[in-house]
Amino acid sequence: MEKQISKLEEMKGWLVSTFSHIAILDELYLIGSILNSQSSIFNDIDIVQKIKFQNYSELKSYGETVNKIKSDFNEKFKIPLHVTTFTQNELNELYQFMSKNSYIKLL
Repeated sequence: MEKQISKLEEMKGWLVSTFSHIAILDELYLIGSILNSQSSIFNDIDIVQKIKFQNYSELKSYGETVNKIKSDFNEKFKIPLHVTTFTQNELNELYQFMSKNSYIKLL
């Protein structure tokens, strides 16, 4: 169990460090089965993000950034990072989604 906690803490730290400098990101949550797992083996990591953007080019650029982050995460931790995104116009959907999941707010 201790190995799981340290691995989870390492992943959380990496996610916070990686996402914290991105201006378009408003909120970031770690969700799902990893929070309830008793195993030290993770099949994947799920995160939910809320973003605020001004224009399409900003959104497109952020999408490319997220793809790079997912690739870097997979390379470092050897498991996929799944990202679910909600915009500032989808607050009701975000909160409804979050109410159905275990989560930890990272940012």
